[in-house]
Amino acid sequence: SLVRPLSPSGEGLAPEALLSTTSIPVGELPRLIDQLTAADWLGADERWALARQPLADDSFETKDRVAGLMVLLYGQGPARICRLTTAHVLHDEKGVAPRLNKTPLRLPPPPDELVLKLVEIANDHARLVNSNELNAPWLFPTQRPGKPLNSKSLAIRLRRIGLPPESGRCAALFDLCTQIPPAIVQRLLGISPTATERWAAGAVRAGYAAEVAGRSVPAASMI
Repeated sequence: SLVRPLSPSGEGLAPEALLSTTSIPVGELPRLIDQLTAADWLGADERWALARQPLADDSFETKDRVAGLMVLLYGQGPARICRLTTAHVLHDEKGVAPRLNKTPLRLPPPPDELVLKLVEIANDHARLVNSNELNAPWLFPTQRPGKPLNSKSLAIRLRRIGLPPESGRCAALFDLCTQIPPAIVQRLLGISPTATERWAAGAVRAGYAAEVAGRSVPAASMI
């Protein structure tokens, strides 16, 4: 399973202070779909094939591997990914769980190991990155003290290794919002039920839902 809610006992952290908990604007979907040309379109199977690259290829930097998985598996945009700190990652006897919204995600291997490695790297450079409301190291820092990587730079990094952030995120949201109940999507990813329904409708409009329905392993099995 790639998406598993953390038990209520893991609700102690409050890292939402740095992450917007507002819903993805419902008006964003038509713009994203219209921006994707036929050449840019990312099908369900292609999305999963791309996700295997950061999982298996250790020639990529850890920050790029984690960011790529956040985009392709959980539909997170570069702007939100860049704001993650070590305080957003819960590590206990049950495993590793990043908090993208109210309910953290319990990660399986190898994504859990990659996130832990990124936390270790961030902690090793804590002096440079401890400058935010949570007083915690940024997971995606820069050489400038207290400044995380910006979304434009992260998107460029992902494209350089063959991971398209726009179409990858769009495909992930189509998949997740088509097959997972809106309330769960909201708790895990911070997308409102209304926006979830819009993404699901967009998947139908784009012909994505039919492709997902024919897949051997549905996204719903990840919950």
